[in-house]
Amino acid sequence: MILTGDLQVVAQPSGLSDSDEDALLAVSASNRAFVAWSAHSWFVYSLTGLLLSTAQMNSVRAEILSIDIDDDDEDFGRHRLCIVWKTDEQGVSVAESQTLRQGSERDGHHLCLQSTVIALSRQRQLVYSSDENNDVICHSRADESATSTWRRREGWSLKSQPDQLYSLTLSTDETLLIGQIVSGFKRWHLSTKRLVKLRLPSDVRNFPR
Repeated sequence: MILTGDLQVVAQPSGLSDSDEDALLAVSASNRAFVAWSAHSWFVYSLTGLLLSTAQMNSVRAEILSIDIDDDDEDFGRHRLCIVWKTDEQGVSVAESQTLRQGSERDGHHLCLQSTVIALSRQRQLVYSSDENNDVICHSRADESATSTWRRREGWSLKSQPDQLYSLTLSTDETLLIGQIVSGFKRWHLSTKRLVKLRLPSDVRNFPR
């Protein structure tokens, strides 16, 4: 569904089989394009339905969890993809599509995490995720280039235990981080780490996505 309210019907990408492995999982959109993905491949389209590019994970053991798309250069119509995937060996990883194409999967150019609970800043310079204690940790990099190295912010965390986090979402101005838990939500002001708990009615519960 396009933000104007228009409905655009796009044919399924060619080359996909009817197997569950090739089934399209989700779609993410920017102001100029959208990306659809299966467990191993992704397809970038213009908002008019023109296929702009397609690619796939190099490792057959890698499963795509989510893809975020942003308009990188409005003059030339280029797009940036931030891909979250998992493997049995490395767990959850985050990287730019450019990094994957260049084969720069070492020396910190992609980020390995312990959890699928992830929120990314718009400029891809900050990644918030849940650790083994259900607390929120942050990884950052010096700039938004695909070759910039990820580093954990030492000593920075948001306490969430004992509540299990189902998801994390950044507000549009990136001043608030919202965590979904079974009984409601936790809202942190990132500048002060102030926590506000928002509880659902006693007979209502959240469920993992």
